[in-house]
Amino acid sequence: MKRSRVFPTMDKHGIKMSSFMIGHAIEKAPDLAKEIVRRGHEVAAHGRTWQNSYAMTPDEERRFIADRAASIERITGTRPLGWNAYWLRNSAYTLDILQDLGFLYHIDQPYKEGATQGRMMVVSLHDRISGHANRGARSRHRRERRHWRGGR
Repeated sequence: MKRSRVFPTMDKHGIKMSSFMIGHAIEKAPDLAKEIVRRGHEVAAHGRTWQNSYAMTPDEERRFIADRAASIERITGTRPLGWNAYWLRNSAYTLDILQDLGFLYHIDQPYKEGATQGRMMVVSLHDRISGHANRGARSRHRRERRHWRGGR
């Protein structure tokens, strides 16, 4: 697993996050998903891929959500507590499905604590912030290309 630049800073300041895991991503990087759990962060689900579940039939949506939760639990050993639908678009059935499957919340309805105590904050850990597996290789390639062109 690539060494994270974010985890040590979060640990130093006692910051915990809710990690909305994408099934396909954790299948490619199971060690990272396990590290998130090992460090005490919350596990939540975000589908297997960025797929629209709001246009599915209720049965399709139920399978879609249940399968993603099961893959996260299989890899991390932890059942996801929350759900974040693609583009925050839930169907008319999503809330009932999530409740039936044992989820505690979905992102359109965050913890009551955040609404009353103001202790919730969203920080996007986009590739530009947290790093990306190919980022170093792309930067090195650009530097080498400039070098051979006579630039710095």
